[in-house]
Amino acid sequence: CFKIKKNYMKIAVIGGGRWARVIIDSLVFLVESNVKLSVHTPNNKLGMNNWLMENGLNEQVAVYSSLPEFDKDDLSLVIIVNAAHKHESTIQWALKNNYHILVEKPFCIESVSAEDVIEMASSKNLYLATAHVFLFASYVKIFSELTNLMGEIQQIDITWTDPASEKRYGDIKS
Repeated sequence: CFKIKKNYMKIAVIGGGRWARVIIDSLVFLVESNVKLSVHTPNNKLGMNNWLMENGLNEQVAVYSSLPEFDKDDLSLVIIVNAAHKHESTIQWALKNNYHILVEKPFCIESVSAEDVIEMASSKNLYLATAHVFLFASYVKIFSELTNLMGEIQQIDITWTDPASEKRYGDIKS
């Protein structure tokens, strides 16, 4: 996503739930051994530490209850996977600290907020992107194809539902 200008980089995952575990589980196999991985979760430090130990990842990933603090010279990235209602404030915090950012869906709750953080990132020349998990959801593609057949659409109302207690990636969703 951006060029690594030196051999040392830090990636911080902010969040302590299922998505944080999924992201960490993928990152440990995707990044070079010199990349320092950390998880930052104010409410689930013990749970995250236990999960890392159970999966043999505790030597590769550090866990903190506070937000990350990178050195000014470090090339660093934060991946935001905390509660959706905290995305905007976490993005703003990361931008103020000049960190590059990848955000889980939803990017921001309000479109005005999204425009504001995009403008802030652009003015600071920082990488800011949202995960494209819906690119892998066949139902979104099917929906798009069906709506294209309908011609011009003025409005669409969507009610999103998930099954109660659905199991994903070995965890029960809430």
